Amino acid sequence: MAEYPSVESPLDPESGGSEAGRLMPLPVRYAWGLLWLQGLIWGGLALLMVIGAVVAVIDILANVNAVVALALAVFAGALTVGFATGEIVLARALARGSKGARKTAIGVEIAMTSLGAMWAAGSNFSGGLVAGAGGLAAAAGAGLSLAAVVCLLHRSTRQYSAVHGNQGGIDAGLSRPPAGPSSASCGPLPAAWGTASQLA
Repeated sequence: MAEYPSVESPLDPESGGSEAGRLMPLPVRYAWGLLWLQGLIWGGLALLMVIGAVVAVIDILANVNAVVALALAVFAGALTVGFATGEIVLARALARGSKGARKTAIGVEIAMTSLGAMWAAGSNFSGGLVAGAGGLAAAAGAGLSLAAVVCLLHRSTRQYSAVHGNQGGIDAGLSRPPAGPSSASCGPLPAAWGTASQLA
């Protein structure tokens, strides 16, 4: 039976306190990595939007009508910053074992999968390089989100969240199971936590 860190000592002592150093099951580790990857991708897109906004401002100062381009760049930049922040926050909360983060991430990633699939399906791959690249990017993003959903639904991920689910983050303020040998593994939890472990 795989041993997971207790609620009181969630980090591997040799990890230096990093989230990646947690003794997480592979599905949790994969989901954590996929969420971080998507967050970084959205962050890169946000940076491109900032560059686009700067270019639009320069055009406006040069008496070129670029107000619409500036508005679109600002809107897209705010959207991508929000996506990037959300993915990274969920990844960090998931590493802490937050059940709320796991359930929220499942909903977000299902929505991202659907959005990417619809975007890819509506793309005209014969319409040129930009249209084709956009469709491929949407399909790749949908694939990443779907992979994250599969990892988040895995039994090991549910068990990890059941053990560590009330340690700070989104679940802060809720009661938590007692730390100890039974709560440090995926074995049977104390009777008082039987219902919670079944619903996790």
